[in-house]
Amino acid sequence: MSVSPVPPPSQSSLPSREGASWKGSIQILFAATGISLVASLLAAGSWRGGAYLLVWATAAWFAAFLLGLIFAIPRARSAGGDGDAGHSINNNLADISDWFTKIVAGLGLVHLTEAAPFLKRLGGYIEMSGPEGADKVGAGAALAVVVGFSSLGFLSGYLATRLHFQSLFARADRDVTDLAKTQEGASVANARLSISQKPAATHSAEAAIIAAVPLETLASPADVGLWARARLQIGDYQSAITGYRRALSFVPEDPRFLAELGLAYAKSGQHAEAHLQLEKARKFLSPNSPDLLRKDVFKWLTYNALYLPVPKGAEIARTEGESYLAEPGTIPSGGILINLACAYGQLLNKALTSGETLDELTAPDERALWRDRAIELIRTALVLDAAWSARLQGLAGLRTSEGGTDEQADDDLTVFRDYRPFLQLVHSDQSRKENPGDSESARPGDRESN
Repeated sequence: MSVSPVPPPSQSSLPSREGASWKGSIQILFAATGISLVASLLAAGSWRGGAYLLVWATAAWFAAFLLGLIFAIPRARSAGGDGDAGHSINNNLADISDWFTKIVAGLGLVHLTEAAPFLKRLGGYIEMSGPEGADKVGAGAALAVVVGFSSLGFLSGYLATRLHFQSLFARADRDVTDLAKTQEGASVANARLSISQKPAATHSAEAAIIAAVPLETLASPADVGLWARARLQIGDYQSAITGYRRALSFVPEDPRFLAELGLAYAKSGQHAEAHLQLEKARKFLSPNSPDLLRKDVFKWLTYNALYLPVPKGAEIARTEGESYLAEPGTIPSGGILINLACAYGQLLNKALTSGETLDELTAPDERALWRDRAIELIRTALVLDAAWSARLQGLAGLRTSEGGTDEQADDDLTVFRDYRPFLQLVHSDQSRKENPGDSESARPGDRESN
């Protein structure tokens, strides 16, 4: 029985300590400023003198406010603990704040002995530069106004930044992060759709997007399986094996994961282990399994069996391939037909004695039945898609690359290279054989796994 986690209380339901602190500080600052203004007017002795002092007080307050703001600017984190490093936050103002703070502090310490004479001269300047006809403002009162309002301004700027502006900076940074996550999520979603609609072994540009996601961040078997498929598509077979193994730790009897794990093993050259996984996948197929999944399992099973020792591997491919074709309502698959024909080719290569040709075989010789069955399978595959002729030529050693070398990875059908019915089939439609019209058609000279 699972227990649903209790959701955290919303921000609106929590008491706003930030707001309470900000309001209390504002009240204190307003009270201090009001008292200072009253004291300044009384010290001036007249309204004109008070207005003059108020100009200096305002200038000192705003200058110090800006200084306090610079001192308190928070530093934005470009990468959070959960790995949110996909966006870029401009942190130049925080750097300037650091530099400016150090410069001011350094200069202040160096010229500390000159502070008193400077303040004295500043008080005298304010006293002598008052408006004509107004009572002179004492140097002491002028200096008190400048120092007092500078202190209030600095404190106001510092507190305003720490208690209010800092939350605005943080909110802006979160907006940038959320936007980056939204865009990244859209890219991943599109990549998920594209990968899920393509054959497991078909490379796609979208696979790189999914493959870049750290495996340890994925929790559901569907996501882990999709990650493994992306790794399989980009050719990282060992990582794909790791991913499928993890997905199967959640659902040990999933035929799709077992089949694609077997394909990953086959692509990495571990054919014995691939056969074990593909046999498990076939075992866990049910009458309700999707037809495409059933086709893939048998296609990869017959493909991998061709790399097992002959004749055992060929017998496995023949048994499994014929079993699939005998099932009612199965989806026609050129890949299975070609793999099955290759199995018969391997058996014939093994069974023919030195100097013996296919033309010499007659019924009821079992080898003649293998030969005729292979031709029938090849003919059916070409009906499905004439582009198979290019691959069949490669498997028979008839097709060469531009450099003049054989363009073949396997030679399962070399036994047919001089057999006229085979040659008539693969050369019958030159105009179509180079134009693949089926997603299962791939490069010539290789068995069929895609």
